[in-house]
Amino acid sequence: MVAESDTGIDSAADIPPLPQKSKLPLIAVLLGAGGIAAGAYLGLRAPAPPPTECAPGQPCAAGATQVVSLDTFVVNLNEEADLRYLKCTLALEVRNPEAAASLAKHEVRLRNAIMLHLSAITLAETRGTKPKQELQQRLLAVINETLGAPLVHAALLTEFVVQ
Repeated sequence: MVAESDTGIDSAADIPPLPQKSKLPLIAVLLGAGGIAAGAYLGLRAPAPPPTECAPGQPCAAGATQVVSLDTFVVNLNEEADLRYLKCTLALEVRNPEAAASLAKHEVRLRNAIMLHLSAITLAETRGTKPKQELQQRLLAVINETLGAPLVHAALLTEFVVQ
């Protein structure tokens, strides 16, 4: 065992501190890497996609649509043997505010045309995906024919219940 007096250090307080290295190079490297990462993120990211919906009363950007929801329809299906009901809600996609205004202006005629078309379908025309897609296309044709111009881009079924 070595005596304290042999080392020349009397206590732990007498131990000289280690020389401190400068943290400046580490800070510079971290800042540089952060700057490169931020530049790459801002410069290489994909541009924001155009809006997919336009606000009511505002012009639509290229490719954007405005969705106009209609009140729910409840009709009897065209079935001889059974009394069946169809509850159906539609949303219509238009490409500009003028088309949305035209829908509002002709709402009564539109609802009448849609109601007549829905009450003419049979139970078989309500089952499965393909018949519903065909119904969407027929409704789109009925709607645009009623409006007198192809103002509606899509007729979307948001509720479809048969009882």
